[in-house]
Amino acid sequence: MSIGTALAALTITLFVFATPPTSAASAKYTLVDLGPVSGVAMNDRGEVTGEASSHHAFRFNGKVIEDLGTLGGDSRGVAINNSGQVAGVYFTLAGTTHGFLSSPGAAMIDIGTLGGTSSDVVATFSP
Repeated sequence: MSIGTALAALTITLFVFATPPTSAASAKYTLVDLGPVSGVAMNDRGEVTGEASSHHAFRFNGKVIEDLGTLGGDSRGVAINNSGQVAGVYFTLAGTTHGFLSSPGAAMIDIGTLGGTSSDVVATFSP
């Protein structure tokens, strides 16, 4: 099963881009249409990651959606820290999953498997 199929029920076409408020009374939000993407996580700066309709992980920095590509088959961003680093998972050509890390301006890197056949990213991380 592809990531796109597994997340079909979670597809969200609109996201709230949040500007961190100085107080609860001054909270301001801007609605941004990101198109056909499945957003999974958002950091304190309002940057979003998830899976685009291309079945590739993406990073939205508040202005531009960046296709993070893949190292094999489908990929999906799972977490994004306040430095804009995305942790996610991709399907290898052999059909297993591997975790990845993508830093702004750098190529996606495979985080390895610790000796097993697959790895996954299931939790967020701090900056």
